[in-house]
Amino acid sequence: MQNFETVVEKKCEQLLLKAYHFGASDLLLVPESVRYRIYFRKYDKLLQAGELPNELAERMISFYKFLAALDISERRKPQSGSFQKAMEQDQYAFRVSTLPSVFFKESLIIL
Repeated sequence: MQNFETVVEKKCEQLLLKAYHFGASDLLLVPESVRYRIYFRKYDKLLQAGELPNELAERMISFYKFLAALDISERRKPQSGSFQKAMEQDQYAFRVSTLPSVFFKESLIIL
């Protein structure tokens, strides 16, 4: 059986690939009271791409923050960083930004 960290890493990879194949310019994880909504931005329009349970979304945000060399424990201040990743044999640079929200959770934006 896989441990939870491996599942989180795979979900993060799958979400980036889904955004890549969709042609999204941005990937957003937006908190709500009981879940996070996933949005892709394409041609200046936000399109809902799914939902995640709070616990999984928060773990995924921590993993993206780790990749971008951000402070994983900081949730009250905005942060910005970047990471590089190979996707389908090309190297891409991703910018990660986090913002505090009204639900005491973080929003995540990946460009």
